[in-house]
Amino acid sequence: MLLTSGSVLAQISAFNRAQKLYGEKNAEAAKPIIDSAILNSETGKMYEVHTLKAYIYFEIYKKTDKEKLNSPTRDSVLNAVKVSNSLKPDTTYKANNAKLINAIIAHYRNMSVKALNESSLNYTLSVSAHEKFKELSKNNVPNFNANNADIEFYNTVGGLYGELSNKTSKFEKEREIAKTALLKVLDLDPKNEAATFNLGILYYNLSGNIVKEMADDLNIGNIDAVQDNSKKLAKQAEQLLLKVANSPKYKKTVTEALYYTYRNLLDAAKLEEYRKKCVEQNIKLD
Repeated sequence: MLLTSGSVLAQISAFNRAQKLYGEKNAEAAKPIIDSAILNSETGKMYEVHTLKAYIYFEIYKKTDKEKLNSPTRDSVLNAVKVSNSLKPDTTYKANNAKLINAIIAHYRNMSVKALNESSLNYTLSVSAHEKFKELSKNNVPNFNANNADIEFYNTVGGLYGELSNKTSKFEKEREIAKTALLKVLDLDPKNEAATFNLGILYYNLSGNIVKEMADDLNIGNIDAVQDNSKKLAKQAEQLLLKVANSPKYKKTVTEALYYTYRNLLDAAKLEEYRKKCVEQNIKLD
């Protein structure tokens, strides 16, 4: 980022001091100096100054705010890049600006993923970071496809929260998050196999869990209502799972799930059909 000898900015001592301190990895000391240069009537009109500010602030941001969803320092980086780009920078500076934007896009992406992978899942943080990732990408990444980004993200959300909710019918919050995420994917891509499979398995497991838990709790006072609800869920599972019954990725799991679904529905003909398919696929049944 050194200036050429012919550049007028080489004559501005504030800019040069800030640039020197940045090169010495002393962004904190460079910050007030570059802020002063930004306010100068001459240097404040130069894209080089705004790009240097962006890099100085970025170094501070990495140390203090990288894991934060909302960061004034990050906002200052993005604003400095925006101003620099508006001043028609040369190819080198334009590329340097793009590096900062791409780095922050990656930070939002990583923040979104990390919030889903932690032991205590943070859905709100993950979604917010995803939206910031998407907004910044749409404005700065050529040919960025927001729908594809949403499909990938919400499939991940649906899979993770679906896996949690499949353990018990009592995880209503997790199940609702999974269901909402998977339905969003299917709204964007009605033939999406992963979302279809995960939503079908969610209904399948819920259908079985509510009956099992009723029996475990010896709560048979509302047995008719529970069984009716279980069958309704089983039908929803059936409709979805049949759509991916021939998928190489899901075929074996779907075949087994449909066997137990038809057992729940008391459909003797289908039960026998899927018993044979389970035998053919070496699936062990209880």
